[in-house]
Amino acid sequence: RSARPRRLRSAMPRGHRRGQRAQKETFATALGMPDQGGGDRTQRTVIFSKTKMCKFHILGICAKGFGCKFAHHKEELNPLPDLSRTKLCKTLISTGSCEEPDCKY
Repeated sequence: RSARPRRLRSAMPRGHRRGQRAQKETFATALGMPDQGGGDRTQRTVIFSKTKMCKFHILGICAKGFGCKFAHHKEELNPLPDLSRTKLCKTLISTGSCEEPDCKY
């Protein structure tokens, strides 16, 4: 039995393990999103900014101030984004077509 060096999971950056980066690029392309060179989360999560009240502000201990992603007052609350038709329909995937006129996917 030969002694092979053990491969550490942490030796490779997250997202580069076993083709994960290529898989992410494929998903981004399928969704019509431009390649963001590693996935800039701030651009994708800005639509969720200030859609909930800040629990820490309610307790009086929010240290983020104006940089907080959560609303500190009711007037700051943004509506939740409409996420319908942002995932593939399971029926469409399994059968190749979806005839449901009210399909949410």
